[in-house]
Amino acid sequence: MENDSKSSTVNVIWKRLKESILNFQLNSDQIFYRIGLSIGKKPWIWLLVSFIINCICCPGMIFWKEEVDDLELCVPVNSEIRTDAIWVQKHFRDDLRYESIIITAPNILEPEVLQSISEIENAVKNIVVNNHTWKDVCASFLTWFEEDESSLFEDTHSFEFSDEIMQNLNNTMLKDGCIYQSLLKLWQEDDISTLTKEKILKDVTKAIRDK
Repeated sequence: MENDSKSSTVNVIWKRLKESILNFQLNSDQIFYRIGLSIGKKPWIWLLVSFIINCICCPGMIFWKEEVDDLELCVPVNSEIRTDAIWVQKHFRDDLRYESIIITAPNILEPEVLQSISEIENAVKNIVVNNHTWKDVCASFLTWFEEDESSLFEDTHSFEFSDEIMQNLNNTMLKDGCIYQSLLKLWQEDDISTLTKEKILKDVTKAIRDK
């Protein structure tokens, strides 16, 4: 008996709910008409109620936070990509940008192609903007130790190293002064215009073996 009574009650409630939904769909114009009529007759009450609701909801703006970080918006919390991205943000400064120039050719090791790469590289290094040259804005090997952004363009020799270490640095990392990757570094001591296919293949093979 109790189960029948509960079932009957549920059926009645469900029937009334369906009737209410159906009535709203069929008579929505009447509902909005009555609301509009009420607003027209008692505008101050509606204004007061609207004002009170806004006052209640406004403190929520204190907790409003606009998120524009693609990592936070699009990447799942437990994603490996998120972990890698956080590591990059932690270890690489935001004021450093990485640019790449990709050269394509049927055979990149042709002397003519290497000469063209050399011309592009020299053109980039000779760019001057607002009295800033390539060496002024490029990342050096000691840039990573500079925490203050204002010291980004300071002379790398201002760091205190022993004479022996400084000499080794000058002959290796600091010789060019900038961090960049280029195939032409294999022939830093040679004239690019005099390279032959045989020498190019020999030097590249040697570099791969010594890697």
